Amino acid sequence: MNDTEKDNHLADFVDGKTASSADLDLRQLEETILHLKQSLPNDSPNSATSKQMLVRLKARLKREEVTSPQPFWKKILNFQNSPQISMALAL
Repeated sequence: MNDTEKDNHLADFVDGKTASSADLDLRQLEETILHLKQSLPNDSPNSATSKQMLVRLKARLKREEVTSPQPFWKKILNFQNSPQISMALAL
């Protein structure tokens, strides 16, 4: 099915529907799907390209890796770094 046939099919579908909100949502969804089908390549990448993409993804994740912050309760109950808290709890 070429682009003109897709457009004609979509136009026929829209013409046959009433202008309710559900139909408008469906129309927008169909248009989005049609645009995605036209913009995405039909063939899948070869194995070398897939491996390269995976290596790049892992490198980026490692580069952008963020350590999770220490929980609040661990900061408060850290007696080794905060002797004032241990003294206050001892009293």
